[in-house]
Amino acid sequence: MDYEIVLVLATILLNTNSIGGVGVCNWPALLQDSIWVDSDKGSLDFNTKTMTGLTYVAMGTITIDSWRCYFYNDVDTLIMKADTLVTIFSTFYQPFQCWKMTQITENSYYYYIQSEKQIRINMERITLRDNETITDMTDANVISRLCSDVASVNEYHLLVKDNQEANAAVACPSVFQDDFHYSMAVQNSMGQLEVSQSPNSCTENQTTVDIPKHEDAVCDEKYNKTASNFAFQELLYLSSSRPL
Repeated sequence: MDYEIVLVLATILLNTNSIGGVGVCNWPALLQDSIWVDSDKGSLDFNTKTMTGLTYVAMGTITIDSWRCYFYNDVDTLIMKADTLVTIFSTFYQPFQCWKMTQITENSYYYYIQSEKQIRINMERITLRDNETITDMTDANVISRLCSDVASVNEYHLLVKDNQEANAAVACPSVFQDDFHYSMAVQNSMGQLEVSQSPNSCTENQTTVDIPKHEDAVCDEKYNKTASNFAFQELLYLSSSRPL
């Protein structure tokens, strides 16, 4: 009998570590009680069930910055629920966000947001549901009702544990271990194209070199140190697990 009690208690403790049904889950164990730096939103502060730092503005005035774990399948799908409701034409909407996560190391993840873009939230990927229609969510239907696999392959986000950047780093693929050079055509004030070997920065007043936020690109350090470091770090953290 004593062994049965211990076994049941151990099972309960294991389940409360991460997995949980709709509305009662905890964050994945590695995220709990720690700060992680998101490649898009900056520092995210995770407790056991709640998180702050993931900030959006709805309707120009409603700040959404506090979230709680809503569902985690203990594999790769994490759904969070905002503490703030959004009111649209007198109807209350509950914001959710669905992450498809891949663990790279114990100190890093990359993830895709599996939510539609919302015009009322600056085209950010957030799922809005009428607050009166979410009472019948179950473990069996919550992913199909709140998650949409609509993000493009380049829309990944990187999550690195704060102050653990060195431990999150992995070796760059051999194909990137070389010197790379390029030239580009820019349009001068006369409307003529000129070839430039060394623009002053990656974002000049006259010309913009577009390095998308989540694109695998390396901007030479002599052009823009901040952009080059960040882009290179994304490659460094992702190279061992994400297909290039």
